[in-house]
Amino acid sequence: MIVTHFKTLQILLCVIVLPAKPAKLIDGEIFSRTLKHIANEGLGVSSMQVHYDKQKYYSQLPNGTHLILELVDSLYDTFSGRIKALKRLRDVTEAEISKFSTIAQAPKCCKTGGHVYNSRFRTNVSLHEGCNILSIDSSTNVRYPPSSIYDQMKENFRYNPHLKWQYVGLETGLLSAYPSTYQSDCHSLDPRYRPWYVETATSEPKHVVIVLDTSGSMETGNRYVGKTLMDIAKDAANSVLATLNPNDRVGVVAFSNTAHTLNYGCYTDSLALATERNKKALKGFINSLVGHGESNYVPAILKAFMLLQKINASARTDQVILFLTDGKPTDNHVLDHIRNQNSQMANRVTIMTYGIGSQLDESAKIILTDIANQVRSDTTRGAMKGKFTWIPNPVNLRHIMTSYYQHFSRKTDHVIFTVPYVDAWGLGLVTSMCLPLYINIMKLFGVTCIDITLSDLISNVTYFHQNDHSYAFIADNTGRVLLHPLLPTPFQYEDHPIFVDIITLERSSGAASVLSAMKKREMGQKTFQTTFITERGHPFREGIDTKPMIATYHYHPIPDTPFSLCIVIPNGEPRLLMNAPAPAMSNSPSFLYHRLDLIRAGRTDKNFCNSFGQISSEDLSTVKFAPGAFIDPYNYLDSNETLYNVTALTDFLTTSSADNPGLKNRIKHDVWLTQKADEIWKQRVSLKLYTLWRYIATPSGVVRLYPGSIMPQTFDASTRPWYKRSIAYPGKLVVSAAYLDAITGGYVVTLSSTLSKGGSGNQQKNNVAAVMGMDFTVGYFYNLIVSGFEECTEQRKTCFLVDASGNIIVHPSFFELNAVHSSVENVHISEKEPEISSDLINKKVMNQYGCINFETIKIQHFWKVSIPETYPSGIIDTTGVYGLATQYKMVQVPNSNVFLVMKHQVRTEDQPTKCHCPLNVTNDPEEFMCSSGSGLRSRSGRCECPCYSPASYQDCSNKFPILSDSWPTCAPEHKTLSVSPKVTSEDIKSLPDCNNPKCYNKKTKQSCFGVVGCQWCSMDKAGSFLEKAHCNSPKYCPFGKTLYLKVHLGNNVTAAVAGSVVSGTLFLIILGITVVIGIRKRRQINKQLNSRLQIEYNSPQNISRQSDPEVFYDNRENIDRMGSSRNRGLSETNLMHHNVPDVAFHTAENYGIDDEDTEPPPSYSNVMGITSRDVNALY
Repeated sequence: MIVTHFKTLQILLCVIVLPAKPAKLIDGEIFSRTLKHIANEGLGVSSMQVHYDKQKYYSQLPNGTHLILELVDSLYDTFSGRIKALKRLRDVTEAEISKFSTIAQAPKCCKTGGHVYNSRFRTNVSLHEGCNILSIDSSTNVRYPPSSIYDQMKENFRYNPHLKWQYVGLETGLLSAYPSTYQSDCHSLDPRYRPWYVETATSEPKHVVIVLDTSGSMETGNRYVGKTLMDIAKDAANSVLATLNPNDRVGVVAFSNTAHTLNYGCYTDSLALATERNKKALKGFINSLVGHGESNYVPAILKAFMLLQKINASARTDQVILFLTDGKPTDNHVLDHIRNQNSQMANRVTIMTYGIGSQLDESAKIILTDIANQVRSDTTRGAMKGKFTWIPNPVNLRHIMTSYYQHFSRKTDHVIFTVPYVDAWGLGLVTSMCLPLYINIMKLFGVTCIDITLSDLISNVTYFHQNDHSYAFIADNTGRVLLHPLLPTPFQYEDHPIFVDIITLERSSGAASVLSAMKKREMGQKTFQTTFITERGHPFREGIDTKPMIATYHYHPIPDTPFSLCIVIPNGEPRLLMNAPAPAMSNSPSFLYHRLDLIRAGRTDKNFCNSFGQISSEDLSTVKFAPGAFIDPYNYLDSNETLYNVTALTDFLTTSSADNPGLKNRIKHDVWLTQKADEIWKQRVSLKLYTLWRYIATPSGVVRLYPGSIMPQTFDASTRPWYKRSIAYPGKLVVSAAYLDAITGGYVVTLSSTLSKGGSGNQQKNNVAAVMGMDFTVGYFYNLIVSGFEECTEQRKTCFLVDASGNIIVHPSFFELNAVHSSVENVHISEKEPEISSDLINKKVMNQYGCINFETIKIQHFWKVSIPETYPSGIIDTTGVYGLATQYKMVQVPNSNVFLVMKHQVRTEDQPTKCHCPLNVTNDPEEFMCSSGSGLRSRSGRCECPCYSPASYQDCSNKFPILSDSWPTCAPEHKTLSVSPKVTSEDIKSLPDCNNPKCYNKKTKQSCFGVVGCQWCSMDKAGSFLEKAHCNSPKYCPFGKTLYLKVHLGNNVTAAVAGSVVSGTLFLIILGITVVIGIRKRRQINKQLNSRLQIEYNSPQNISRQSDPEVFYDNRENIDRMGSSRNRGLSETNLMHHNVPDVAFHTAENYGIDDEDTEPPPSYSNVMGITSRDVNALY
């Protein structure tokens, strides 16, 4: 054992101390070779490319005509099954109306129990029963549905388990729903006030003007249940707003002596579409009203008609004025004005009048009745009679006023698809399919609905992928977009969506005729030039690229729905498909599904271990399939994976006889092709201490992760920034900016690269076969720079890496003792190095671009960095330029997305340059507003970080006045739902440790620096230096400062120290023998490197208190400039928003202690200079 230990340590130390001499000056070519060596030797990119090159492919152009019909048929089948279920529920309910009784056949939703979590509903439900909610405004003669209604709902669910909520809402205010779920408030919902109810009862769009009397008597008159008439009127008006949907338009007029509207933008003189944004603005106006003056009717009527006349309503649109007052008018001739105004609108406006209060004058009742009946209007010309309602007890006003829809209700057999809305339980965008319920054809009895997620309906369209540029979208007959790749997918919405017209997203001149045809529900195809948008990585910090291409648009209506589908396929962009079928992997052990928590109990042939608190496997990678890898993606997302599912997948992929459990055809090929990565990764162990993960992902949705670990069910590699960044730079070595790893608490960077089909020279986006990546510690990556170039360790000089968007990848300030999260993650060069940033902008090396974000209604501004051809050497060099306080040299790293920068701080006394980099602590785009204006700041040379500026948006029409591609559309941010298997401490406590960093055994900072899960710790929480610096976890010692005032090392550490007395003696003997071999060659380099990593003490107190000088350099000047408590740039510390595979993370209680030490991180020389063959030759 001692001999084995000795030989291992000899090899490790020899790898460290047998270097080639580093370069004197920074050199992009040299660093490019370093990255290439890591990618090939550590990740296996070249070996995997050779593996893919051996495969036989054939070329196939997508057949758009065939594809559109195939997708439409699939969508029709999906819709028709749900429509049939709805009509069965409607028919049973209408047939059983006579059996409704005062005895409830289901419990109240606030009294139910026995619920269990159901992934299809994302909440706890009971599938055995339904439940009731009775509104507080319900009538006294409520009758409940018979059990046959709930039986039909259960039967619907048995036949179609993808159905979501089924319910019946009644005119009495009762809601009966299935399945049952707990509601804390027994009267929390009134179906009559919900948009789905009113939209179904009145299937045509409505233009509604709410006219409120705000005279003094509304404030000072009698009170009812403690409320003034004004308070009650506001509640009623807000309830009317709640009944409207984005197909409707609405305006609010307040009147006393005069009439006025919301004095803001278009609300002043126009009706607004009843979007949530507009309803919120009008609700604010209503709530701000204060009573004063008298009741002059005429100004109110004129203002209401003015709002209606501004909109050219179709003949089908219901137009109504809801007029509310507590007294008679103090002016005359209101009926004449109504006649004149309505005649200009073909007498299509109905007026509903409401008189409130027991003190309402009889003359007021008469005039309000005449107004509703429009007695001065010409009935032969179609004047619409309304209705006057006196409400002596104003408490009833809310229900009475919101029942205006009854006047316009009409029976229909056409299913109403409501405007999509965000489900309260986290299902994303939901549409309700509804039908009205009638008694004897004439009287509205209620509404019945079935909720369906848009994700369920259009999963095939969401994951439509023929090549890298093809896509599909769906819009309704109004032009409203339901699905488009430039909008979030349906399950990603967390707030009310901003619905945009399809013409806003498809802005090419040739698209206009296609979109017009889609609104008319026509079918066809058309070819023209359009602009394709691709992501460069993170949508906010890196932005987009645009590319004009010739493409064919194939469009077709979906039968029995208001929707049309369009697929867009670029011309001349074929797919490369494999010739031979994928062989079964029965002779290969290289398939391990990621659900190790399920597999572990039944597998004794696999070695599982505890890696930072999660079940892992060092034997194999684990395989995960993205939702798009399944024929029915949302069936997969809605189902809890079981051992049965895992076994079915494993059997299908490892045998030739098992049935396909639902995977798409090409998945088996990609699983077979990617298994080669397992063989490579298990052989490449030299960087194990500094590498968290290695992974490979295919466009089809296959991902392998090594070491094997569990991943969230929703994880889709193709949506992650590291994947998209690699696709944007095909064939190049792509490096991410630093980000926080949630497992270890340390910071890492990702190195990734694409693999191509049909040969390594075929590196085009549409020929990407897979993307490979690996995650390194930031410390390891920084060490590659400072140990590779001597000038990076010289006095007053620092070196750092920046990507093609200006984001800092690694910087020496990341290792300062007082660094904070905001000074490491998502840091732009404009913030960290403003002098250099300003000069790069002036030299047109860094240029600002923009795109419009329809979620935030803002323009995003981002940067692109490239060295112009006017610098033929590809180097920007200001060193030696007289008068510059900050000089620098910047070189492109060939075949990558990064630039290497050397900064020389000539003087420090000058006033530092400042760029506009807003503070942010809320992740709110409002906190990231640009310094001013919305133009491209690069034109004026203004230096700032990525930011937002206001976009031009017309609230009332919900339109963006965009006429060209001057502001292309931004890519949406992908917000993945975290649906991870739950792994408890009980699941892992019996497992041996794997990949244990053994931080406490690393006695020097050099051996600690850059190791996964380790941080050199030299300060306590209060900022005082520790008596003994040590190596610890970054979770307990972030940025070198402990989370405690005193460090409690514990029994484990005490044991480690005691054990190290023996092993340490042996270590020193071996060290003395081995280091002599190459120590002289490295002495000068190590001295320079240590000088960059040590803190210089000027304080006598520090000298006396610090027994171990190996702590990180403390740059006070930078800290003062940067501040100490900022949260940078729309960042999240959870894995859903980072360039790292999503896995189920659980904090380890203890890292464990071992008595063996490990080597310091390899230097540049080690990465480039010596192989295992060289080491073997020495011994």
